[in-house]
Amino acid sequence: MRERYRFVEQLGKGGFATVWLAYDQQIGGLCAVKQSIAAEPEVVEMLEAEATILAGLAHPSLPRIRDHFVHEGRACVVMDYIEGVDLSVLLATEHDGIAPK
Repeated sequence: MRERYRFVEQLGKGGFATVWLAYDQQIGGLCAVKQSIAAEPEVVEMLEAEATILAGLAHPSLPRIRDHFVHEGRACVVMDYIEGVDLSVLLATEHDGIAPK
C-alpha cells in the first residue's frame, strides 16, 4: 500500500470499511488504516470527506488523521492507533454501564 504501510492484522470490519493495524515503514510506529471495502465512487467520496472533516478536528478522544489516499480504487484513511479494548467488548462486559470520564 503505497509502499509505506505494512498491514499487521485486521482490527475490525463494518458495512463500508475494514480497519487494519499497520506499521508505518516511513516514519515508524503503528497506525490504523481504514480501507473502503467497495471501490464505488460514492464510497470513496464518503471516506475522503470523512478524512477531510476529521483532519480538521483536534480532540483527545479522536485519533489524529495522518494521511488519506485512494489505492487501487479504494479509499484509505490513516490515523493514529489507539490501543485499548474494543467498544463492543467493553459494553458486553460492563453490565452497569460505562462511567463518563
